[in-house]
Order: sequence, then C-alpha cells, then structure tokens
Amino acid sequence: MWEKIKTYLIYYLFGKYCIAKYKEIPIQLNKFTIYIIEDWSILLKCPCGCTNDVQLNTLEGCAPSWSYEIHKNNISISPSVKRNKGCRSHFWIKKGKILWV
Repeated sequence: MWEKIKTYLIYYLFGKYCIAKYKEIPIQLNKFTIYIIEDWSILLKCPCGCTNDVQLNTLEGCAPSWSYEIHKNNISISPSVKRNKGCRSHFWIKKGKILWV
C-alpha cells in the first residue's frame, strides 16, 4: 500500500509524461513515458504503481477507443482510463499530467 501511495505522490507532484512514437510495441516500457504506436495504440505503465502495462486502442470505429492530442510536447488522452481488472485505477491524462478520478 505504501508503494502505491509513494508512486501516486511522485506522479501527482513531479510527474509529467513524455511522448515516444514507435512503429512496433517496445519490449520494455518506462515510467513517465506514453508510447504512441503507429496511430493505432497508446501504451503506458499504470500510474498507480502496480507496474502493469496499459494499452489503449486508438482505432476509430472500434470500441472502446481513445483519442489523443499533443500540445507543445504534452499529451492529453480522452476519455478517461478506467481499469476494470487488477488495480481498478481510474484517471485522466491532461497535458502530460495524471488527474485521478
């Protein structure tokens, strides 16, 4: 539990995601990095501290689907990310920062 609280505070107080674009899914994901995979997927480490990978579909016409906007090297993802399994985190990413619901 303390690890999750510590990770939450790090993300909330200091964390801002950077953006990396790839053609294929990388083998290992880094914290504080959002990976955009050829405009069909977004990958990131769960910000709750559970260390699970989160993969979001960005293909239009498929459900569920997320979209993203890049503002001066900061990313916003819409709609919110709600994990139904595992840690059950629910959060927004707005201008590179985590906003918890």
